[in-house]
Amino acid sequence: IQPGLGEIVVNKQDYSEYFLRESHREHILDPFVLTGTTGQFDVTAVVKGGGHSGQAGAIRYGIAHCLQAYNPDLYRPPLRFKGYLTRDRRRVDRKK
Repeated sequence: IQPGLGEIVVNKQDYSEYFLRESHREHILDPFVLTGTTGQFDVTAVVKGGGHSGQAGAIRYGIAHCLQAYNPDLYRPPLRFKGYLTRDRRRVDRKK
């Protein structure tokens, strides 16, 4: 993530081409909307594994952490309140 014009690239594709569902695209943009920084940062993400929902959640988590690192005093409280800085620790159990 770096200051820019709001371009989001996922696995070398525009995020609107990579994520076909509108809900996944909104999920990724949630941290920007919450902090009022929509269109102010460029994001480049490489994700693999899981499904598109899991990948969108991972990108949202990464964006939230980058925003918090960029300006903790301003962005951390709202991101923390919404739960964007909390990792979902659930994993698939092994076969028994």
